[in-house]
Amino acid sequence: MFTFQRTPKKGGAPFWSLLALGEGESGKRAYLGAVQSPDRSQASWSALLESLEVPQQGKGLIVVHDGDQAIASAVGMVLSRAEERRCIWHQLHRVFMQARELYPDNPEKIKEAIRAAQERMTVSRPRTTSPLERGIKEYRRRTRPMDGFGSRAGASSFLKVWMVKENARMAHEDWLSVVIN
Repeated sequence: MFTFQRTPKKGGAPFWSLLALGEGESGKRAYLGAVQSPDRSQASWSALLESLEVPQQGKGLIVVHDGDQAIASAVGMVLSRAEERRCIWHQLHRVFMQARELYPDNPEKIKEAIRAAQERMTVSRPRTTSPLERGIKEYRRRTRPMDGFGSRAGASSFLKVWMVKENARMAHEDWLSVVIN
């Protein structure tokens, strides 16, 4: 599962934190990696995926993302043997937007279109980027009051510590002792 977060930089252009979250068969999750990038291009996503050092071009993996073309292209190039899925929430949101456009004055038709789409989208886990997006909201809540970082290195260090903390929290470990060690 992949997502991104725009991070302001004092005295310069904003940059993006691109993150990858993994989920095992047991449902346990962990942040796998992140990169700081000036954009959300295919090259940036490819750099993140390559940094994960996934063996066999992703054979046996399921990759869930929001449908961003840069992510899809990077997954196709770097993890060509992985199964790719679009997040079910993002699919339903698209159906809702299209139904609202088709039936602007008929809320019942909109609900009917969404119900029909939900029935067609019965997919096994993982099926959504929501866990990662909740993590991004927490990360954003921590970084926004800082009004940007003085340097990209500072933002990168904060992101690394934040991922270690979140991984420890998800593993039900004392995050502070993990961060200190």
